[in-house]
Amino acid sequence: MIKKSKRLQPVANLAGTRERDAARALGDAQRILKEHEERLGELLDYQAQYRQQFHDAGSAGFAAQRLNDYQAFLTRLKEGIRHQTTRIQLARLTVEKRKGEWMEARSRAQAMNKVVERHVSHEKYHEDRQDQLETDEQARVVTNGRHDPLPD
Repeated sequence: MIKKSKRLQPVANLAGTRERDAARALGDAQRILKEHEERLGELLDYQAQYRQQFHDAGSAGFAAQRLNDYQAFLTRLKEGIRHQTTRIQLARLTVEKRKGEWMEARSRAQAMNKVVERHVSHEKYHEDRQDQLETDEQARVVTNGRHDPLPD
């Protein structure tokens, strides 16, 4: 007969695999969030540099076309920043979702491991008890055999 701990081990292994998969998905989501945040930082830096360059060059005066080009570019840049900010918000939501999924999978894996450990402990206790009963029985037989009088 297969021990219950052995029968439950594949379930515990599956729970562990699911936990690792959820952890991997969380890590991927965190990496994507970081990339989006870095991209936003680059866009904001670029916007600040562009404004500074335009301001520095503006002291000498601008042609109307150059001013229109600047405003159009700045508008596109603002739209890119707004779009990147939206991507960050969505990525944060994804990170939170993946974190919850990982925590749930982790909890299940820990619970399954505890169940298996309890069964292993219970089985070991019963095996040790059975071994002790057999040892006691053998000792009793040996002891009784020594005290038996020799036959005439």
